[in-house]
Amino acid sequence: TQGITLPDDVATAIFRIFQEALTNIVRHAEATRVDIVITANEQQLEITVEDNGRGITDSYLRDPSSYGILGMHERARDIGAKLLIEACAPLGTRV
Repeated sequence: TQGITLPDDVATAIFRIFQEALTNIVRHAEATRVDIVITANEQQLEITVEDNGRGITDSYLRDPSSYGILGMHERARDIGAKLLIEACAPLGTRV
């Protein structure tokens, strides 16, 4: 199996975003399941973390005191990545 080679700063940012997504699930979601999908090719890496918990609210996403969410967006921006956080129907959150 061939691995993915990323610059250290990119790998660190991706790890921290992934870590924060999991931390938020543990702290807030009351989830019983987490699904993680990683896809990659030569041009793109996509990581999806989805839980079956309470679901994130729009107000929490826009809350300026949601430092974890803000940090995730800043890290993604710093490496030129796109971060999407959304509520799933009927329950759960997808990052």
